[in-house]
Amino acid sequence: MSENPHRVLHKVVFISAVICLAIQVIEGALFIPLILVYFGFPQVGIQEICTELYNITYQDDDRECGYPYPLFFQDFTPEPDHHESKEHIYGPVTPPRANYAVPGWREMITIVEARRAAKANE
Repeated sequence: MSENPHRVLHKVVFISAVICLAIQVIEGALFIPLILVYFGFPQVGIQEICTELYNITYQDDDRECGYPYPLFFQDFTPEPDHHESKEHIYGPVTPPRANYAVPGWREMITIVEARRAAKANE
């Protein structure tokens, strides 16, 4: 039996694939906790962060995160990317910038505290 002439190439591809997968696992394990800390996790709960991001994105104060999320729940209000758009008529279009401001470092804490104060005053 002859030796594989591409043995070294296979070894290099295998090692590079293993390294890339390990980096993706580490990145995936750190991404969500870092995002939560960025939005102010210890002072603001995960459900409050989710609800505020919904309110900012959809500009709808009545929209809330469901917790625990139902397993077979079908929401009858479609997400914005499921609406009929001009792209269906005219073809691909360049998307505009988002109309909402993304909260900055720990800015979610002040947003949630202002909402809590407004609810307390009602």
